[in-house]
Amino acid sequence: MKKIVLIMLCVLLCFSVCGCAFSYRKFSTEKWIQTENSQKYHYIKDLKENYNLIGMTSQEVRELLGEPYDEKVKGQVGFEEYSTHDDRTDMIFYYRLRDNILSGWEIYLIRFKNNVVFETETGVEDW
Repeated sequence: MKKIVLIMLCVLLCFSVCGCAFSYRKFSTEKWIQTENSQKYHYIKDLKENYNLIGMTSQEVRELLGEPYDEKVKGQVGFEEYSTHDDRTDMIFYYRLRDNILSGWEIYLIRFKNNVVFETETGVEDW
């Protein structure tokens, strides 16, 4: 009986530890900026649920998320890769969230028209 209880406690402990490792964290500008690119995915769920970037200017986004990993402006080399050929988009910020060896970086794309966010999405950075 003691053996069964011990095994059950070990299993419960394992699930608890695993659950904490994959839990999402509450977003804050300070934590986001201090976190390595490969670990920012922990904050993206809370960011999307509690912060509406639509309507923000590029300066407001920079104040909230810090400098983007990359920034593309219409006409710049590489812009077409992230613009989805949408005529509304004239500037794109992207932030790296997590490195996946098989598929590339998971990224957070922010699309602007006339310096105002009109769309955000997560995606995968092409190699």
